[in-house]
Amino acid sequence: MARILLYCMNGTGLGHITRILAVSRQLRKLAPETELLVLTSSENSNILWQEKIVSVKIPSQETIALEKNLPIRHLASSLTAQVFATFQPEIIVVDSAPQGAFSELLSLLSTVPKRVFLYGNFPNMIKHSAYRFAVNFYDRVIMPYHEDEQDILPIKDSKEGKLVWTGDILVRSVDEIQPRDVARRHLGLREQGEDELTAYVGLGGGGNVKNSEFRDWALDVLSEFSDIRIACAAQPLSSDVDKISQRDNCVPVNHFPMVEYYSAFDFCISAAGFNSAEAVHAGLPAIWVPFGFPATDQEFNADRFTNADLGVKVTPLDTEALRKAIESMRDAKYRHALQTRMRDWAGPNGAELAAKSILELVAP
Repeated sequence: MARILLYCMNGTGLGHITRILAVSRQLRKLAPETELLVLTSSENSNILWQEKIVSVKIPSQETIALEKNLPIRHLASSLTAQVFATFQPEIIVVDSAPQGAFSELLSLLSTVPKRVFLYGNFPNMIKHSAYRFAVNFYDRVIMPYHEDEQDILPIKDSKEGKLVWTGDILVRSVDEIQPRDVARRHLGLREQGEDELTAYVGLGGGGNVKNSEFRDWALDVLSEFSDIRIACAAQPLSSDVDKISQRDNCVPVNHFPMVEYYSAFDFCISAAGFNSAEAVHAGLPAIWVPFGFPATDQEFNADRFTNADLGVKVTPLDTEALRKAIESMRDAKYRHALQTRMRDWAGPNGAELAAKSILELVAP
C-alpha cells in the first residue's frame, strides 16, 4: 500500500488545488488501497473534503500581507516538515512550485524515494534559481499539454522519459458533464426563449485583487445585450459576491466543479487559469480574459487556445473588444464551428494518464 503526498501552493485561487484534486480522484479510482494526503495552502481546501480527500492546511503566501507579525514562513516550513516526518510518503507529487511556496521543500525532497513534478507554465516562477535547482530533484515531470506543443514551452527533456505528456488535466471528464436540462434545473436557470442565449461568467476563484473590477466590467458589457441571460459564478473567495444578485438580469450560480453543468450555457466569458481547458473539452464557446499577476500563466493559456482558433482573447477592460466578441457569440453558426474545433482538439482527460504515470513509480 503506497503512501502518496500531494502538495499544492494556493491562496486566493483554485487552479492548483483543483488540479491536485483531479489527480487524486484518478489515483483513488485506479488504486483505491493507496493512502493519499494533500498538503495545501489553499484558502478553499474544503473542495478536497467534498470528495473525501484528506488534507492538511498550511498558511498561504497571502496571509503574510494580512498578518505581518505572525511567523508565517516558519509556520509553513515547520508544519510541512512535520507532515513529511509523520506521513513518511513513498511518492510526492508537487504542483507548479517544485521548491514549495517558501522553498520549504528543498530540504525535504531527498527524504522521499520517488518525486513527481506537475508542471505549470508560470514565467515568474521559472526564472528563479530555486525553481531551476529544485526541478532536478524530480524523477518525472508531468506536462499537462499536448506533446506537439513542446516547442512553445521553456522546459525541455534533459533525461529521456523524464517528461510525461498527458494533455489537459481535468477534474471531470467529458462523459461526466450533465445533460442540458439537468444542468439548468440544478442551477435554477429558467427556460430561455428561442432567441435568447445564456452566458456564463467564470473568472476563477475570486481572490485576485482585480476580480471585482473585471467581473463587474464583464457583467456591465453583457448587460447591454437584451437577448442574453447572464449566469455568474458565485466565487467562493470573492469578498463581494452579493453584488451579483443585485443585478436584475444576472443569476448567481454556485456549484463545484461547474464543468459538470457547462451544458447549461451557450458561451462563456472565462479567465484563463489552469482549469480553463475545461471549457474547451466541454465544447463551450469561450471569450478568454486573462488576468495578470499573480496569475502569470493566463496570457500563455489564452494564447494557446486562441492560436488554435478555440475562442476569442480579450484584454481585461477593453470594452469595445469584448462587445465585438459577444457579438460573434450571438451567431449560432460561429458557435457551432467553434464547438466542433474544440472537440476535435481536445483529447482524453490527462488526469488519468498522470495518475497512471505516478503509480508506475510504486515499488513492486
